Amino acid sequence: MQPLGKATMIPTVSETLRPAPSRVQNRCLAALSSNAFELIRPHLKETVLTSGDLLWESDRRHTQTFFPASGLVSITLPMQDGAAIEVGSVGSEGAAGLASITEISTRATVLIGGHFAQIDSTKLAQLAQQDAELGEMLRHCRDWLYAQAQRLAACNAVHAADKRLCRWLVACQERMRDGRIYATQETIGALLGMRRTTVTLIAQTLHSGGLIDYARGKIVVRDPARLAEGACECCAHFGPARWPSTRLEAARKSQF
Repeated sequence: MQPLGKATMIPTVSETLRPAPSRVQNRCLAALSSNAFELIRPHLKETVLTSGDLLWESDRRHTQTFFPASGLVSITLPMQDGAAIEVGSVGSEGAAGLASITEISTRATVLIGGHFAQIDSTKLAQLAQQDAELGEMLRHCRDWLYAQAQRLAACNAVHAADKRLCRWLVACQERMRDGRIYATQETIGALLGMRRTTVTLIAQTLHSGGLIDYARGKIVVRDPARLAEGACECCAHFGPARWPSTRLEAARKSQF
C-alpha cells in the first residue's frame, strides 16, 4: 500500500496566516467560555488546508496544534513497507498536534480539506497552565486520541471489513457539516488496511442498498441510521457523545 497524501509539509510559522475571527467554527473552541476563548484567540491563526497536506511526519518534531473547522485530519502509523494505518482522526470536534503519546511516531495528513485554526503548541501549553478551562480542553482532546487508538487496535484485529468500513463512514459523516466525505476508495483502503477492491465491493453493496452514493472521490451518506446498524460495535465509541467538544461543554456547565 502507498503512503497517504503528498509530501507537502505545512510550515510551522507563516506570516500569511490570518488572525482567527471572534469565533471559530471548531466545536471545541466554540464550547469554551468567552473568557477562555479570548485568552487563546490572539494566538490563533486561520488557514485553509487541502487534502494531502502533511501536518507532521513521524521523524520530525511538530510544533503546531490544529483545530479543524470544516476539514478532517487523519493520523496514521507508517510501516516500513509503505503502509500507513489510521490510528485516529480529528475533525471539528477536537484538535490535532498536542504532542500526546498517541501522536509520537505518527504521520498526520489532511484527509478532507477545509478551514483550520492553528496555534503554536508551546504557547497553547502555557495558556493551559494559566487557565483551568483550557487545561480541561487539552485533556479531553488528548483522551479522545487515546480512546481512538485503543479502540482501533482491537477493531482492526477482530471485526470484519464491511463492518469496519461502515464504522469509518459513519464517524466521518458525523463530523462533516455537509455530510460529504471526500476520499477515494484507494485512500480509504489504505487507512483501514484493506485492498481497494475490497472497499469497492463493499461500497457497491452499500450503494445498491441505498445507504450511500459515491462518485469520483466523493461519498454521500444517504441513510446514516442503517449505515450505523451495519457497523461494528465500535461505531458508538466514535459518536458525538464521546467527542471532546461534547465533554468540554458538559464540564463547563458543571464546573466553570
